[in-house]
Amino acid sequence: MLIGVLPASTEPLWREVETKEAPPPRIHFTSTWDPVKRRFLMIGGGVSIPALTYFSDVWSFDVKTDQWREIVSVQTPPARAGHTTTWDPIKERLLVFGGRGTDRILHNDTWAFDVKTDQWHKVEGKNQPLPRTHHTTTWDPIKRRFLVVGGRSGNDTYLPETWALEDPPAAAPPTK
Repeated sequence: MLIGVLPASTEPLWREVETKEAPPPRIHFTSTWDPVKRRFLMIGGGVSIPALTYFSDVWSFDVKTDQWREIVSVQTPPARAGHTTTWDPIKERLLVFGGRGTDRILHNDTWAFDVKTDQWHKVEGKNQPLPRTHHTTTWDPIKRRFLVVGGRSGNDTYLPETWALEDPPAAAPPTK
């Protein structure tokens, strides 16, 4: 896989990064910076040619060596594409939500990837949002929660809503 790198200079310059190993080509994956291990993580995604295939893998790109490595976990979320990934700085983990699975059914599950152990666990919650794709997620640093915004349901209905996951429910933010 080729990655464009924009070096610090007076003029922008793209260069191709040569790697020995690379993830299989894909679209609709997510990528997130892991500040604990200082690496770029790529999660899931899929391809439609020659046949519809979704991935449940995690690949790590080491920015010091410019090399990819697949991370193998004991338990993994179901394969998916069109999901979202957000960094949780409180628990130092990646949170993955939603997307479309291999069976073409939309997900509304949440998974946490512990970057210290490189292992997954499912985040069980009550009153979950509807399954969706084409949504976005972010971390709310003020109230210390994971937000899911918008998206599209399985019947192609656009979802004009915002959901918050507190895991565990956050204490009140400090006051000044």
